Amino acid sequence: MQIVIADATATVRKGLKIFLEQQPGWRVAGEASGALELLCAVGMQCPDLVLFDWELPGMPAASLIAALRHMCPRAVLVGLGGCREQRLQAERLVDGFASKAESAEKLLALIHTALLPGKPVAFTV
Repeated sequence: MQIVIADATATVRKGLKIFLEQQPGWRVAGEASGALELLCAVGMQCPDLVLFDWELPGMPAASLIAALRHMCPRAVLVGLGGCREQRLQAERLVDGFASKAESAEKLLALIHTALLPGKPVAFTV
């Protein structure tokens, strides 16, 4: 499975990459620190999964998600955030949403749920 990770903080991206690549068959194919960089990475890779910070610099989340859906409609989109308002907005827009404070195990379970056929919506917070 090809994954693109987007977060403005390099240490967050690095931690996610190390964690996700421990899963058999999973590979982080791209990283981004902002919305435009994410759009470029997705345009080049069309990954299976995009894991992104809900407050990624450069574009409002709703606009970014619309662009990602247009560029790569089959990609599973999972947002990461920290507040209830983000979760409420995410319910209508993405395949999954997790709190940044969530444990690695819960994040992995949420991703697995979001990857199931039929794209069920998976949320924490």
